[in-house]
Amino acid sequence: MGDSTARVELKEEVPEFKKNYPVFRFIGGNLVSFFGDQIYLIALPLIVVTITGSPLSMGIVAALERLPILIQPFTGVLADNFSRKKILMVCDLGRFLTIGTLGILYIMENLLIWEVYVAAFVVGVLTQVYNTSQFASVPQLVQKKDLQLVS
Repeated sequence: MGDSTARVELKEEVPEFKKNYPVFRFIGGNLVSFFGDQIYLIALPLIVVTITGSPLSMGIVAALERLPILIQPFTGVLADNFSRKKILMVCDLGRFLTIGTLGILYIMENLLIWEVYVAAFVVGVLTQVYNTSQFASVPQLVQKKDLQLVS
């Protein structure tokens, strides 16, 4: 009973949208992450084609990257039971390190296709967890009347 009272009080403390600076930081962080995702989506297929020259390998990478959609129900449980802010930070850091490692290995000409396969799967898992936590965070950051504006 006391827990639900605390949630109601916390919800009332959310400022109006124009003065809600946590939402602006959240949106800004997601924008930066989005740009990184777009660069990754362009660079990875080009790296695979350069390494193998095979469209089949590109398809395998795309499949491995999207396969973690199957764990989506479990990522919802994860987002509900742990700090969403920490989950977002850990997932973005993990994606950054994974993709950065691929880039360094590619520049050093030591990148193997199996490493790309593993990295694509890892990035796919982290992206699923990130997206679920991101969407679950929005209702806590804004008033109900501003929810559609942020979504």
